[in-house]
Amino acid sequence: MGDSLRDDAATFTLTEGVLMSGDWILSCAMAEDRALRPKAVYSFRKVEDAAPIRLKIRSDDTWVITSQDGTFVEKCGFVVVPIADSEANEGSGLVLWNK
Repeated sequence: MGDSLRDDAATFTLTEGVLMSGDWILSCAMAEDRALRPKAVYSFRKVEDAAPIRLKIRSDDTWVITSQDGTFVEKCGFVVVPIADSEANEGSGLVLWNK
């Protein structure tokens, strides 16, 4: 049993600051967690044709991250995706992470 698990194990290599195994990328949460409990690890497939993400600094010292998939905005120290549909208020948004 132990040998079959060892044969199927992924080998990750550090390439340009990214841990990769074939088409898979290994990642962790962006927020620092100093707790002694185990940390979550995420894996996802590398996407070659992903839209570039651009950071725009506004004149009022706020910033906006834009990509082909949407716009991210800082509001009160939170990064949010503005919601623009008929059922949502214009000022509402989905919180992604806290700075």
